[in-house]
Amino acid sequence: PCIVAEPRPQPSLPGPWQAAALATIEADIAAHLDGLPAHSPLSAPIRYALQGGKRFRALLVRAACEAVGGDPAAARGAALAVEMVQA
Repeated sequence: PCIVAEPRPQPSLPGPWQAAALATIEADIAAHLDGLPAHSPLSAPIRYALQGGKRFRALLVRAACEAVGGDPAAARGAALAVEMVQA
């Protein structure tokens, strides 16, 4: 017998929570990159490593914080750190 694979579901567009969280994460990354000294030898590699991406790990940090009743603003530093370490 021939097995026909089911079509994969298409990824959904970000919902309101995800869109707002991503905007905050991107703003935090941009603010951090703007604070880097231009003459630093690590400035260019850091900028390159952090350009683009889904920011899934940072979203998980924020979601975990909210899931236990925490203030998402308090998790911003941890979300940024996770994004930087994984990059």
